[in-house]
Amino acid sequence: MIPRSLRARLLALWLLLLASAAATAYLLFAFYSQSADVQVGQAEVAVARACREIVDRTAFVAGAMPSTRAVDAALRADLADAVSVALARSPGVEGGIWTASEGSVAYAFPTYEGTGPKTDLPAAERDSIAQINADALRTERPVALRRPSRTQALLLQACPLRGPIVGATAWTMARIQTDHGPAYRQLLAGFAFLAATVLGSALFLGRFLYGFSGHIARLKAQLAAPRSERGDLPDLAPTGEPELDRLVDALNAASARLREAQGRAVAAEKLAAVGRLSASVAHEIR
Repeated sequence: MIPRSLRARLLALWLLLLASAAATAYLLFAFYSQSADVQVGQAEVAVARACREIVDRTAFVAGAMPSTRAVDAALRADLADAVSVALARSPGVEGGIWTASEGSVAYAFPTYEGTGPKTDLPAAERDSIAQINADALRTERPVALRRPSRTQALLLQACPLRGPIVGATAWTMARIQTDHGPAYRQLLAGFAFLAATVLGSALFLGRFLYGFSGHIARLKAQLAAPRSERGDLPDLAPTGEPELDRLVDALNAASARLREAQGRAVAAEKLAAVGRLSASVAHEIR
């Protein structure tokens, strides 16, 4: 088995943490994208259903009328009421009735959350509304349009009207926020937390590895310093790291025991030399 240093293992741990954070960020983004797509899909279903509701309600209101191209004020009011009733159970959906000759002849947004009722056709989307109604009239079948932007998705649906009003179509529209609101804030909070944890762990491990490497380098330098003639080990200075300081204390204790043993050996050698000298003197005296 190939031995690996503590630094290499800590670096591997940091890389694993970084990979885990990246995977978590990817899952969060995928979850958010899926939830946004689901919301848009549900809104498309609601817009299509509301368009059919307008068709059914208009057929009920104007079904007995003779065929006509002109829409007078009374008929406009009846059609606006029909659209309002048809959209009453579709939150966030607005719509109306469009004719090829007169343009918008009825509009309603019964679930509008602003102050007062909204009765004016959205000016910014007027061209898109006219185009999709023209497409529905030309193809004689429902036409859907999704127009995504940076902050929202615009959903439009147009349905041809079967009835006395010549060249008439029903249309509905909804806007879905795709990056704002609770989901967007939760996504940002998740990314911020991931960034903070990754950055914090990187700084912590980097600082630890830098300090640990410095302590090891200083210990190596102290151990490699020139020794005395007796070859005594130097007294190592504490590093401030509890784990390394225990090793330093053990080495210092071993060095102290070695010096004591060397002292006893020198004393014993001196006693032996004195004994040999005494024996030599006694021999000469005899």
